[in-house]
Amino acid sequence: MTEADSESGDDERLEAGDIGHSPLDPGTWTTWHRQFSTNVKSFLLSVLRNEHAAEEVFQATFSKALTHGGNVASGSEKAWLFRVAFNEAMMLRRKLSNKQKAKEQIAQLPQRHAPSPDQELLSWESVQAVRIALDELPAEQAEVVRQRMYENLTFQQIADSLGLPLGTVLTRMRLALIKLRQALSDRNDS
Repeated sequence: MTEADSESGDDERLEAGDIGHSPLDPGTWTTWHRQFSTNVKSFLLSVLRNEHAAEEVFQATFSKALTHGGNVASGSEKAWLFRVAFNEAMMLRRKLSNKQKAKEQIAQLPQRHAPSPDQELLSWESVQAVRIALDELPAEQAEVVRQRMYENLTFQQIADSLGLPLGTVLTRMRLALIKLRQALSDRNDS
């Protein structure tokens, strides 16, 4: 590639919009602002339909012009500004849309309220009743329930740890549940 080819390639990239990150001199920026600000603001208001959002995007557009507008080809300044303004407006819309979706998702989550003192007392009393009922079980049944509920073991693992057949462990659990259900039912009736 010759030096002439390289220069013409640069010109083609600039015309195609590959502008790089060359800053715009303040005098040119002031000229752009004076010439195009009214039209850009009107455009942004029509796109966003919100004065505050349009002002925010307008500021971002001219800020980007100052930091990135140095390589804009002569005669395409207005088109470049409108393209930047549109892209910034769409970015803001996406951001606001994502925030709105997040708010809606949070609003749909089930509301968790702190339990009332009455509910806490009832819960504590229920836990106490279950503990008392477990203490009243025969030791072999209580051991199966303990390993199943508190250690989260499978019935086969319980059978292996106790050296018992699986059927015996299942029977002890079934009998324990019947006794627990009856004991808790008797406490609620009284």
